[in-house]
Amino acid sequence: MSRDPRDLQNDALFYTSLLGPPSLGQDHSSCSFDSRACTASNVNDSKEYINKHAVDGCECDYIVIPTGSGSECAVAIERGDIPIVHLQDDGEDLSVDICPHRTKPKTLVEKLKRFLLLFVPWVRRSNPIPYTALSHVWADGLGDPKDNRLHRCQMKRLARLLKSLPSHTPYDETSGLLPAQKTTSPSEVSECYFWMDTLCVPVNNQKLRNKAIERMREVYEEAANVLVLDAELMRHSTAGGYKEIFTRISCSNWVRRLWTLQEAIFNRNLLFQFSDRATYVGAGSKLQREQKADNKLRPCDLVAWECDRYSFDFQVVLPYWDRTQQINFIWNALESRTTSRSGDEPLCLAILLGLNLKKFKRQPDAFTVKKFWSLNTQGIPASILFLPGPKLQDEGYRWAPASLIDLKIMGGEQSLTAHVTPRGLRVKYPAFLLSPPQHPVKSVVPFEADGQLFYLRGVTANGSPSGEATKLHKRANLAFLILGLVMGEDTAAGGHEVGLGALVSGGVSKRGVRYGEYLMLISFVKKGSWREQHPNVPYSKEEQQEKLADPCKATYLPVQEWCVS
Repeated sequence: MSRDPRDLQNDALFYTSLLGPPSLGQDHSSCSFDSRACTASNVNDSKEYINKHAVDGCECDYIVIPTGSGSECAVAIERGDIPIVHLQDDGEDLSVDICPHRTKPKTLVEKLKRFLLLFVPWVRRSNPIPYTALSHVWADGLGDPKDNRLHRCQMKRLARLLKSLPSHTPYDETSGLLPAQKTTSPSEVSECYFWMDTLCVPVNNQKLRNKAIERMREVYEEAANVLVLDAELMRHSTAGGYKEIFTRISCSNWVRRLWTLQEAIFNRNLLFQFSDRATYVGAGSKLQREQKADNKLRPCDLVAWECDRYSFDFQVVLPYWDRTQQINFIWNALESRTTSRSGDEPLCLAILLGLNLKKFKRQPDAFTVKKFWSLNTQGIPASILFLPGPKLQDEGYRWAPASLIDLKIMGGEQSLTAHVTPRGLRVKYPAFLLSPPQHPVKSVVPFEADGQLFYLRGVTANGSPSGEATKLHKRANLAFLILGLVMGEDTAAGGHEVGLGALVSGGVSKRGVRYGEYLMLISFVKKGSWREQHPNVPYSKEEQQEKLADPCKATYLPVQEWCVS
C-alpha cells in the first residue's frame, strides 16, 4: 500500500500488508524516505500526458466541451454561475451540453443584485441544479492539460457511475440504509448532471480559468454530493467490510494529493467509488457505526482504531474556529499530501482558508507564497517562527516558510497567534539577548547567562540556513526567541535547560516592541544537562572545539512583543 508505514501500529501495519501491494504498479523511485510526501502520482509537465480510455484497447474519439468566447461554459463563468455538464445516455446515443448552475448569493449586495435582475427581461436566467462534483487524481488519466475533453468511453462510464449513485442525501445519517440501496435503478435514469475540473475549468483561456478557480470552493459547497474516483479503489469491492474499506481509503493516492483536500472539506456528502458501488463513510454512516461498536466491544483491536486515519467532517467544526486554529487543523490535514506544481500550494491553501483570491491575482507576482502569508491578516500560529526548512528572502518575510507543504506546528503553544505586518511577524515570546561571538561561527556558540553556561547550536535540517552562512560574528545585537519551556519556570535563564529558538539580529526596542531580522533556527542546551551529554545529533569534532571558545554574554528577557522581519 502507498501509505507511510511510520503512521501505523504493528497490528494495523500487518493487516495492511495482507491487503497486498497496489495493483497499479506506480514508480516510486523519485520518492524519498525522509519526505513523507509520495510523488508517484505527480504529473510531469515535460512528458506527454496520457488520456486513458475506460477499457484497454479502446480507440474511441474525444468528447470536447467548448470553452471559447460565447460558449455555454464561458458564458456561465462570466455571469458568475457554475458550468455543469448535462450528460444524457439512453444506452445507444450519448449527448453532452452545459447548463449554468445558479449559485447562492453570499452577501446582501449579491442578494440585491439578484433581485433587481428579475426585472431585466433580456437577462438569461439560470436555476440551481442538483449535481455531483467529481474528485479524481490526474495521474489516473482523467485529466487533460491541452483541452477540455474526455474519451467517449470515459463519458459512458461516468454516466453509468453517476446514475448508480444513491438517491437519498444526506446518506445513512437517519435511515441507516446502505448507499447501495436505491429507490431507482440506473436503467430508469437517462440523464445526469456533474462538474469535473477536466471539463469545466477552461484550459486555453487564462482569464476564464482564473474566474473558474475563484469559484472552486462554491463548486464543492453547492454540489449535492462529491464522488471520489481513485483508480486503485475502483479495482476493489466493498465486500471486505469497514476495516478494509477505511484502510484502502487511508492508503489511497487520493488522500495524498493537495487539491483533493478541499474536495473533502467543503461537502459532507462524500462518496468513494469502489468496483461494486459508491459508499459513504462520513458521520453517521453504517460503516462508521460498525467501527464505533467494535471499538466498544473490542477496545484492544488496534486495526479497528487505526484503519481510518483521516477525517472528512471538517466543515462541522471549521467555521467555529479562529484563523490560528483553522491553519493548525489544515496543516495537520496536509500531512503527506503533495501536488505536481509547487505554485499550486499557496492557491490551494488560499481557497481552503477562504482568502480573497481577487486580491491574490491583483498583485504583480500572482500566486506566490509571500502573497499567501500577506493575506493572512486574521493571524497565523506563532510557532511558525520555529519551523525548519528554507525561508523566503523578501523584506519583512524572512521568517516565512518558502514551502507550504508538510509544515509541522512545533511546541505546545499551538493556540498562540502571530500577526503578519509589512514590517514583519508580530509575536510574543521570551528571549536571550547575546553579545556578538568573538570568532567565526560554523555551528556552535557558547553563551553565559546568570552564571550558567549554555551552548547554542544551529538547526540545519531540511534546508535551514547555517551559522556560517549568516556570519554571526559580524552581527551586532543578536537575540533568540524561545519556543516554550522544556524544564523549569519562566523566571530566569537558569529555568531553561534545553529548548528551541529563532535567532535574530537587531533586537532594537521601539515603543515597547523589539525589532529583529530573522537569521536561523537554533537549539540551545545547558552545560552538564542530560540532553547536552546525550544529544539527538552527536557533536562533531569541529563542534566540540567550538564549545571551548570564550562564551558570549547573554541577558534573559521575559515575554514581550517582537516584530521579526
